[in-house]
Amino acid sequence: MKQQGVLLGRIHTMARQMDSRKIKRFGIAAQAMAHTLLIGFLVAAGCYVVLTGGRMSGLSESNMEQPAGEGTLPARALPVLAEPVDERLGLIGGQYRYYAGPSAGLVKEPAEILVALDPGHGGADDGCVRGGVYEKALNLSISLEVQKRLQEMGYQVMLTRESDQALTLGQRVRAAERAHADIYVSIHQNSSELSRVNGIELYYSAAHAGEDSRRLSELIHGSAIQNTGAKARSVFEWEEFYVIRETAMPACLIETGFLTNSAERSRLKTSDYQEKIAEGIAAGIDRYFRP
Repeated sequence: MKQQGVLLGRIHTMARQMDSRKIKRFGIAAQAMAHTLLIGFLVAAGCYVVLTGGRMSGLSESNMEQPAGEGTLPARALPVLAEPVDERLGLIGGQYRYYAGPSAGLVKEPAEILVALDPGHGGADDGCVRGGVYEKALNLSISLEVQKRLQEMGYQVMLTRESDQALTLGQRVRAAERAHADIYVSIHQNSSELSRVNGIELYYSAAHAGEDSRRLSELIHGSAIQNTGAKARSVFEWEEFYVIRETAMPACLIETGFLTNSAERSRLKTSDYQEKIAEGIAAGIDRYFRP
């Protein structure tokens, strides 16, 4: 059993290295081949592999990229490598407690609530780049605006990154969990092969705090649409994004617009439109905690 564990760790390390060094050159086909080989090695070694899948219904031309880094093996082929929740958080019994709004007489003021904002990408990972607009920079700019507005409402706010910094997906999740955030909101920009596609869409996972994640996503989606006038795309239950699937607290990922749509990109790069998006996200979060 010990030898299997060592082999599993070595294979996982090789897979991560292959993801980060090779996939950029060889693309999705090579990634799929690498993960297929990984599963073969695991089975040959006598290890168990958990197969799961995302819910595809209703998904159209949204950005399905998974940044290279920790925890990016596809959800359909996840070996049992995750750290136990209690070891990650240092909590008794591994029970993660978060506040999701008034219930059973429990009411918290904003000053007692911590919101984790995750500006997607960063460092060498630019995200989507179109017309000189870098997703990583836009994500951070909007996140800082959301932070400002939430702090004005009295909330505590943490950012997984506050500069052009590279972080693995695991580092982002652990930062929020160790701070014991009540919710996690990841901010991204979208892309499509069809240049006419535009609008705002939200993603959440059914894992962990699924129902609260859904409610959070719907409130942010509606508020952001109302505040910007952008096209209302859908709220998707989706298991392919690591940061919303692995967080212990309610979590969602917002794609605030499509950089591949020239008209929407022109709006997104202006400070006025970024402020409207930030106001919408902050208002949705406030409604989640104070219905």
